[in-house]
Amino acid sequence: MGIVARPLTTWGAGSLQVRAKDRPSPRTLADRSADRVNALDFRARADGVELTPGQIGGSFSGTDNRSALQAGLDAAGAASKPFWVPPGRYRLSDPNASQTPYLILNYPWTIIIAHGAEFLLDDEDTAEAGIAFLQTVDFNDGDSDNRRVHELFEMHGGTIGGRWSHFDLSGWNPSDGGRGGIRISETAEAILDGVKFRDIRGAAMRWRHCDAVKIKGCDFERIGEDGGLYTNCNRVSIWGNSYKWCADDPINVVSANSLNPPTSSQVSIFGNNFFQCNSLLVAGARNASVIGNNFLFSHGGVAIRIGGSVQQDSTAPCVVTVQGNTIENTVMAYNGTALTTAGNDAAGITVFGEPMLNATTDGFPGFAGTAGVVDPQGKDSAGDWIIFNREGSSRRAANTFNVSNNVVTQTQVPTGAVFSDFGYGPLFYHTGFVDPTVSADNVSKHGVSLRCDLQDTVVSGNVITGMRSGAGFFLNFDASADVERAFENVLLRGNTARDCLRGVATSRLTSVATPVRVGVTSIGNTWDCDPYHVQATRAVAGDGTWQSGVAIGDRVLGVAIRGTTGWSINGDTFANCYEPVLGQVAGAPYDQATILGCVVACDPVAVGFDAGNKGVATVLEAGRSFVHEIRHSDPTDAANFGMLKNICPLKASAMPSAGTFVRSHFVEAENPTVLANRILKGWLRLTTGTAHVLDSDWRQVFELKPFIDVLLNDDTAVALASPSNGGMLGVVINNATPAATRPFGFVAYRSSVAATAPVGVAWSDATNVEYMTGVLSGTTGNDGKLTFSCNSDGNVYIENRLGANITFRFTFIGV
Repeated sequence: MGIVARPLTTWGAGSLQVRAKDRPSPRTLADRSADRVNALDFRARADGVELTPGQIGGSFSGTDNRSALQAGLDAAGAASKPFWVPPGRYRLSDPNASQTPYLILNYPWTIIIAHGAEFLLDDEDTAEAGIAFLQTVDFNDGDSDNRRVHELFEMHGGTIGGRWSHFDLSGWNPSDGGRGGIRISETAEAILDGVKFRDIRGAAMRWRHCDAVKIKGCDFERIGEDGGLYTNCNRVSIWGNSYKWCADDPINVVSANSLNPPTSSQVSIFGNNFFQCNSLLVAGARNASVIGNNFLFSHGGVAIRIGGSVQQDSTAPCVVTVQGNTIENTVMAYNGTALTTAGNDAAGITVFGEPMLNATTDGFPGFAGTAGVVDPQGKDSAGDWIIFNREGSSRRAANTFNVSNNVVTQTQVPTGAVFSDFGYGPLFYHTGFVDPTVSADNVSKHGVSLRCDLQDTVVSGNVITGMRSGAGFFLNFDASADVERAFENVLLRGNTARDCLRGVATSRLTSVATPVRVGVTSIGNTWDCDPYHVQATRAVAGDGTWQSGVAIGDRVLGVAIRGTTGWSINGDTFANCYEPVLGQVAGAPYDQATILGCVVACDPVAVGFDAGNKGVATVLEAGRSFVHEIRHSDPTDAANFGMLKNICPLKASAMPSAGTFVRSHFVEAENPTVLANRILKGWLRLTTGTAHVLDSDWRQVFELKPFIDVLLNDDTAVALASPSNGGMLGVVINNATPAATRPFGFVAYRSSVAATAPVGVAWSDATNVEYMTGVLSGTTGNDGKLTFSCNSDGNVYIENRLGANITFRFTFIGV
């Protein structure tokens, strides 16, 4: 009897039970195969062939998988099952139709699993920016804000690659754009995990009106436009991604002005790496955090740009944190021929407020404005969304920023050097890799740039180095608008700006107009502006001194408050600068700022500007505002340069006898000496330099007891140490003995010089008072007299020969 062969399906293979490894329950093969939709079941073929690295021209080869993958996506979407693309290379032919994507998501539920799969986009070298690899069916239907048209989009793994690096781009116009990666709109939840984008001439991703967007572990390499553009998306989390060579913004979170409220919210960007990309931009987010990212060679002049919306009518940001980022070498944008020149917003981190250009009220939320009442929900009377309007103008203020613990550093390249001299190859641009010349004008000017209007902003613990043509921290006013209160409640705390032209400066530095009010507090910062002695305004001698007559715009300054008022500067440290704090008038910042307890490291010879002052050119007087740390500041003194010469102590047991001191410095006496009529409080410095002569370089400072009572027996004398070389002494006898006379009055005297008898003034009983010179012993003068004498030892002597013990009260006057 023979065996009859039958198709597998006819004898029940679909009901065959199999058990997966380490799983307790068996299932049929039919059930297992139905868990997900397999691209290979729709005749997809992983036979794509990549182009040779460095090849210019040519197309990918292999089966065209557009129809097969589209059919598989539709089947998976209709069944709400994952769509699996097994490992391999899948070529997709060009759509050859404007605005037509390679693949369309026609269903609201999509999960793509593509680990190990590569999608080769055989795109053409044409300006068709509207074409994407993968797109929701309604992406171009407008800007409606129904965020739940699509329920879910996920893509796990897979590489989306175009032919950007294989095109001849010599005549390419970057504004023409190009084909992109994915475009997702109006989706309730979206996840991109482990997806790679490479050689995409357009934007790798565009997202519109989506909620719960999560981008993690993705790679972006050689992207001609944005790495990801997120428009009016909420709950956006972007972490652990790598962005390498993105010609435009690697991450761009913006708020459009077509919706109310036109804002993104709950944006978290952390733990990403950026290499040769344009700036990371967050504009108009209600709350956002940019934390722990690394940036190398951002080439838009800014690594992180965050603040108010770039469009009109949109809400200013609030509750924004920029923390723990590392930013190295930001350079300006390439314009097709050369790098552009840095402006005031060119900084490692730029925080900006933005004007509300069509605001109809100047009031605060909840109060009446010029056009009506602002409602509690944050709209003005015209229905426009606002957060805050600054008093007196139709401008909105960005508020509640925290910029902390970031590191921004600039490695200067010699003038005339090319970009590749940084050591990381040429610069990535829309049209390929270029190698332009680089000078100090082509790198970012500032470490952190704060642009008005800003409120309630904390800038703390940041370290800024190498901004040799700009400031560590820059306050950029909007010159076209009213600038009063443009910066309100801004705190600079515990920051370091080193090797920078200025520690803190404003765009009003060269203005001679009346200062405008700000609310900026600077506490515990370190401003070491020119530690390597490279600034052109140093003296030619190279000994740590500075040139005279330097224009204000060229001065190396610690804190430049000129053009503003209302600062509070407490406990800052200044070194290697032309002037620690520059106000409207050089050397006199005190009418524009409250300054207390600041330290200046210098090696001075005089107060004010002096050609001999080293380290700091303009030395401000010592006192409660400034104390000085004397440091070897001459780089030609190789053995001692940078070492401490002496501090100027605030307390000592004796008058200082060595070291350099600055005029008006006060040294408080430890264990103050209590004399009969006064207390020695300390020593006041009269000169600047190294001499230490009492009454020439130092003056003793006493606290006088207003009235001193002395018991003086008959036929005894007392010596009163004079507080100065001369003055007046007031004396009154308190007791009633002797009854016949109670002399009281004033004595004018001179001591510590050639002996001269004192002179009595307005005595009640002049007949019983006499005056002489020399030391009184108790019986020197005439009997029956109260005798006063001066001696060159600095004492005033009083002798009692009135015939009875007396108690008298005295005080020194006019000393």
